[in-house]
Amino acid sequence: MQDPALQPYEYVAPVVDCIKELRARDWSVTFKHVYREGNQCADYMAKLGANSMNMESMEPFEKPPDSLLPLLKSDADEETRYTRA
Repeated sequence: MQDPALQPYEYVAPVVDCIKELRARDWSVTFKHVYREGNQCADYMAKLGANSMNMESMEPFEKPPDSLLPLLKSDADEETRYTRA
């Protein structure tokens, strides 16, 4: 039986598999790490998903949540770019 603590990761596995498939194609791909402070939208959405009470009931958004809109603008305008020492 699978460890219940590992169950949330089963939802991430298809995404990781997709990334691996994209990397294997005949093209040049570069991955760039961005700290969460530099990509506030991804940080917000990751926290939203992590705080979901039921991973199985998660549904895609038809449009961004209203609370995400200011972060979308900030990320698009590149207003916030942090680096760590």
